[in-house]
This record gives sequence, structure tokens and C-alpha cells, in this order.
Amino acid sequence: MAKKTSPKKKAVKKAKVATKKAAKKTVTKSSVVEESYSSPMESQVPYTPGKSSETKDTRRFPIVVIVLLVIGIIVFLNYLNKKKVAKMEETVKTETPAADKTETPTDKKTDAAETSWQSGIGADGKSFADATKYCEKKGMRLPTKDELVAYQKTAPKELLEQNRYWTSTADGKDYVTVRMKTGDTSTRPANKKYRVLCKK
Repeated sequence: MAKKTSPKKKAVKKAKVATKKAAKKTVTKSSVVEESYSSPMESQVPYTPGKSSETKDTRRFPIVVIVLLVIGIIVFLNYLNKKKVAKMEETVKTETPAADKTETPTDKKTDAAETSWQSGIGADGKSFADATKYCEKKGMRLPTKDELVAYQKTAPKELLEQNRYWTSTADGKDYVTVRMKTGDTSTRPANKKYRVLCKK
């Protein structure tokens, strides 16, 4: 004879079966949800190792090239400017000494004329006879009218501030004097007293 199961045991079995089915359903639902969230992301952006770094490098490459070109142009322009300045300085150095060394004949004459004259402003207040003796003592002589008039044009400033000077040019019994301020000449008696400037 078959054993009869009590209603309590049947209810326990049914409850176990129901809980197993409910557990299976929850597991399947969670796996489906995870697959639905993960699969689109994985399908949209497939992972390729090294690809992102390569794209960044390719973007940076033209910028680096442009920067290097600009720096090279600036350095080249500075080099050209330095060369131009150096050439200009060399031309100035070579030209200026040549200009300084070249002396005209007139410059040589004026230098020789200045060294042949008595330095300073000469002596003050002498008659023609005393002026002649004064120059002879110095181993020099009184200048002629033409010599003193020519020297007046290049004479130093302190000499031009003085008045009349004796010359050896005679005009009858008198002698010609030269006014250094203006360069004009006039005949004066030999006993009058004027300044003296001697010449070699």
C-alpha cells in the first residue's frame, strides 16, 4: 500500500518549490539588466590600446612644427641684424681715421704759421723802437702788415680781444699798426705806444 502524505508536508514542498522558482527569476532578471547596461557601452566604444595617445600626438605635431619655424625665423632675423650693425661699425671705423689723417695744405700752413708766432698776447705799451728791441731779444722780429693781417683771421680768441699791434711795415716816417679786433690797418707815429707780437 502507498503511503499517504500529510497535507502539512505537501504545503512545505510547495513552498520550497515556489521559493526556488522566485530565486531563479530574480537571478535571470539581474543578469539581463546588467547585460542591458554593459553591452551598449561596450559596443559603442570598443577599447583599442594606444589609439587615444596616437590621436593626441597627431594633433600636437603641427603646433610644435609651427612654433619651431617661428623661433627659427626670429633667430635668423636677429643674426642678419647683427651682421648689418657689424658692417656699419666697420665702415665707420675705416672711414673716420682716413678723414682724420687727410690734411689739406692750408691746414699745414696754418699750423706752421701758428708755431712761428709768439705765444700769448705779446707785450703791452711799447714804442716802435722798444718793440723792435723786444723782439730781437727773443730771437724774433716784428711781423709785416700782410703777415699780421693774415694771422688775425686765425688768431686765438684772447688775441682778438686786444687792440692795436705794431708791424715792421713803414709808411714814410711812421709805421703801420693792425687792430686785432677787426683786422683794419692804420699808420701811427713811431713814438706812440702799442702792443707787440713777435714772429720768427
